[in-house]
Amino acid sequence: VKLYDIVALTYNTERRKQIYGKLGKWKVAPSTAWGETRARLLNTSRCMVYVHQTVSLIGAPLRFALAAAYKLPLISELMADPYPLQEGRDFVATIHEAMVELVDECLSEGHTWTEIGNNLHHTLCIDRNFRSCVEDAVNFP
Repeated sequence: VKLYDIVALTYNTERRKQIYGKLGKWKVAPSTAWGETRARLLNTSRCMVYVHQTVSLIGAPLRFALAAAYKLPLISELMADPYPLQEGRDFVATIHEAMVELVDECLSEGHTWTEIGNNLHHTLCIDRNFRSCVEDAVNFP
């Protein structure tokens, strides 16, 4: 049972509040949680929304890892280089100014929504999991 539409689990900077403050029509999970509470929020949310803390186009790996682990579709701001992820396959993204519109669109339609969460999980938890990345680094010529 999904209790929340959105989970973010981020420190609410002014830049993030600009977006989160406009998501009032959706049920948003509390932004801070640890342990079993965090797991419950992730398990009972429809998607994760990630807004960069600063204007830099650099994603926070922890948000992507958490979304992947829970097969949550992820809506993110654009990133300069999301490798190994592919925008549109593993997550959806847009510019800061269009984030609320994208969240509204994604939560309203949902036809490829589950697939995005499954793709993110497959990319980060199966294809490129921690073990395989360490082994690749150790065997690097």
